[in-house]
Amino acid sequence: MKKLFSHLDSAAGVLMYLGFGFLLLTSVMLAYDDYWSSLYGYALLPTNKIDGSITIYLVAALPQVLQLVGWYLWFNDKSRIGLALAIGAATLDWTTDTMFKVDPNVTASWFTAPLEAFFLYTIGSEFLFNFAMGNLVSQFPRFMNNLVDVMETISDGISILMGKSDGRKGFGD
Repeated sequence: MKKLFSHLDSAAGVLMYLGFGFLLLTSVMLAYDDYWSSLYGYALLPTNKIDGSITIYLVAALPQVLQLVGWYLWFNDKSRIGLALAIGAATLDWTTDTMFKVDPNVTASWFTAPLEAFFLYTIGSEFLFNFAMGNLVSQFPRFMNNLVDVMETISDGISILMGKSDGRKGFGD
């Protein structure tokens, strides 16, 4: 991603950064839905549950937390353990989400629910969160520099329009 940002001019860099902010917000919203579909999907698994008070809520959060940790380790250290943890947790997350989303009375849901659960919720929440947050944090200094450049250019343009500058200072510097 550093290479991508390095080739963008100031305005495009600011827009790219805002795009990563939108991806982060989207991932948080998807994570909320993902958590509840995991919770209800886990409850639907044909297994006996001992304690339904708080344990089920922790179990529903476990795949998401393990994916966040696993993807973080993979993105930052290329840790094979992190990758294995993320993929294992994503598989568990996908399974419980699919259990909840499949309607046994609608044949089409047997095909669409697994795809939706995997691509929108399993990848779209935890993986996307790490991807977007990592880029937002690593590119913050560059974003601030680009933002200042854009604001200066806009200010110079306004000064020219108002006749307070001849346009020589600020443009192309």
